[in-house]
Amino acid sequence: MLFFDFQDLPLYNPELAKVEFINGLIKLTIMLPARNEKCEFSLKLLNDSVGTLVEYLKQEDKSIEKAQVFNIDGTRISQNTSIGSVITSPFTIKINDNIFLLEPPHSLCMYWLLAVILKSNIKLFFS
Repeated sequence: MLFFDFQDLPLYNPELAKVEFINGLIKLTIMLPARNEKCEFSLKLLNDSVGTLVEYLKQEDKSIEKAQVFNIDGTRISQNTSIGSVITSPFTIKINDNIFLLEPPHSLCMYWLLAVILKSNIKLFFS
């Protein structure tokens, strides 16, 4: 059973929220509730977490009481989870009562996979 009723979810709409990959950073643009305006956040693929994103959202808009990230089947994603692993498939962000569906570009998923492989090989080389 899905946590969200997908009929209530906004359709994928870049006007409400979108995720892009630019110059090695994840660029997340999302509509914030206080002034009903879009805001852009930059996240590091391997270093930032879901918790970092939640902190950034709450710092930018003080009206945010609750912000959570869910995978597409409605399972909440832990704040300790790397943002890089979240963007490998579509996900939702719930800010207060608003739910945004995000569809990461395929190039972002491939870059994340390459970064993880390279990071693993570097650790093995220096171990």
